[in-house]
Amino acid sequence: MEKITSRFLIVAGLYVSGVTTALLGLMLNYVIPKGGGGRAGEGFLALARHDWADMHAFFALCFVALAITHVVLNRAQAQGHLRKIFPGNLNRAVLATCLAPFGLIVLGWLLALIF
Repeated sequence: MEKITSRFLIVAGLYVSGVTTALLGLMLNYVIPKGGGGRAGEGFLALARHDWADMHAFFALCFVALAITHVVLNRAQAQGHLRKIFPGNLNRAVLATCLAPFGLIVLGWLLALIF
């Protein structure tokens, strides 16, 4: 498979899995009934809440795996961009780039606790 085709498929997979994860998360929060103890087939579109949560987790894991693959395949371009943004120390730039998502997760968690 050509390099451009494989990169396109990875980016398309990132888009599909990311949007699907987001939509399933919104559905789990606002549409799908909460609570347990229901009969089989109750829920949303004949699937129970835990089935929707399993799909949400599956697509989230697919997104993470594709994101890691995407970064590995494009590491040369990423290093070039980071050298332009942070002309001093590339190791510090890579560390900041890798820690930024964790900072956003902690920030979201703190905001969820407040609100």
